[in-house]
Amino acid sequence: MKRKRFSMKQAVTVLLPLVALSMPGLARADWGSAVGGLAIGAGLDKLGNDIKDAISNAAANGQLLEAQAGGQVYIAIQQAKETYNSELDLTIDTVSGAEQNSLNSIASVATSFENKTYQDLSSLNTQIRSSIHDIPFSKTFPQVLNYRPAFLEANPANGNVHLLLDGDFYDSLRNDYMPTLSINGKSLPATLRTSTQLGFDIPKSEFPAKPDALTVSYATVNIPYSTKTFWIFPSKSTSSVSLAMATLPKAPGTVRLDITTTSPGMATQTKSSPEMSQESSDDDIKCGGEHADLAVHFSTPDTGWAVVPDSTQWQVTWDQGNQGKGQDWWLERTCSTATQACVCVSTEHHGSGTSGKVHFKIVYTEEKPVVNSSTSTQDIDIGWDEMRTVTIPAGATWQLQYNRFDGKQMQVAGIYGDAFVKVSQTANKVTVSTAPFSDLDESIYNSALQAAAQKAPGALSVNNPQ
Repeated sequence: MKRKRFSMKQAVTVLLPLVALSMPGLARADWGSAVGGLAIGAGLDKLGNDIKDAISNAAANGQLLEAQAGGQVYIAIQQAKETYNSELDLTIDTVSGAEQNSLNSIASVATSFENKTYQDLSSLNTQIRSSIHDIPFSKTFPQVLNYRPAFLEANPANGNVHLLLDGDFYDSLRNDYMPTLSINGKSLPATLRTSTQLGFDIPKSEFPAKPDALTVSYATVNIPYSTKTFWIFPSKSTSSVSLAMATLPKAPGTVRLDITTTSPGMATQTKSSPEMSQESSDDDIKCGGEHADLAVHFSTPDTGWAVVPDSTQWQVTWDQGNQGKGQDWWLERTCSTATQACVCVSTEHHGSGTSGKVHFKIVYTEEKPVVNSSTSTQDIDIGWDEMRTVTIPAGATWQLQYNRFDGKQMQVAGIYGDAFVKVSQTANKVTVSTAPFSDLDESIYNSALQAAAQKAPGALSVNNPQ
């Protein structure tokens, strides 16, 4: 059997990337436990179908990064089928030890992804990329290194998705070697082809979008390349890779920003003293006169509070005699300070008749300094691939409420990032941005087309084939 040599580095998703075969450090699951006694081809098909189901489940739960990782595993399975295309009817025990190790690695990583037994997605992707160089392909075999854009946004529905593939496309410039992309029964020719880049314009209408979930679609890139029959006669083959494409929901969800500002203030409350009494049964008690020390009454404010002196009053609860200055009893004056409330009362004694008697409470306002807070709410109208910046007043705090398209709610009060929304802060400016964050746009694609045209005949557009 002739072995083909293939070298590949990395691919980017949710037009999901190419991956490797040996996965050192992953939880080991051998071929037999994953697919039983199936032949290599049937076993790889089973693994591929299981991974496609896992990708759909991840997308249904809004797990974009997990869907990306599943796409990597899925493409690894497809690459294995091309690598071992002459052995698909054989069972694993009939191939070489190196091939058994490769197939066991694929079964291991597929089972790890499906059962979520991998350590984390980052280490999984690193292990995949480190082993990709062990896949044997010929030097003319197309090598796709990455894809852009990473996310597909369906709005506006009448636009195009500019798909750009970076890699080594040795034969793509030759006559009758036009790469195509198949989706929903349609075949689209490459709109850009060089030895290192391929581009496709895909109508957005080909990608359905749901209001509350990611949608996974599959498209196949077909790249012709030259080979030889019986090691002598020139021949043409086609490498076909199925890509799992995730389309974002129609809107990210709702975003609300709560801004809380503070200002110094003063809290106040009314304080009433316990009941007090002053009775001239035996002698006069006069404010500033006879028995003056008995005429002054005090009340202490609560801890942390201060008296508002001008607010001091008295509240009579019982009396005997006539009220009024020079009569039987009266309030002479208030004498409050910030540290205590005070009233000065006069009562007169009569040898015969009724003497002045009065029971009362001291009523006053007490106060203490406080910090007042006020929260204002701002709804942020934002779609996909957009950015909004809000200026936060000096000294204010903020909290962002993100109600995601799938019903999940997140509260953010600092730097945050996931597959759909990023929140950052620079000084007093808070910025919210939505996916795609740095993907291919119109200007990048047009620049690639212009650069390709300048290199002709080394680079060709579909409208000007060699």
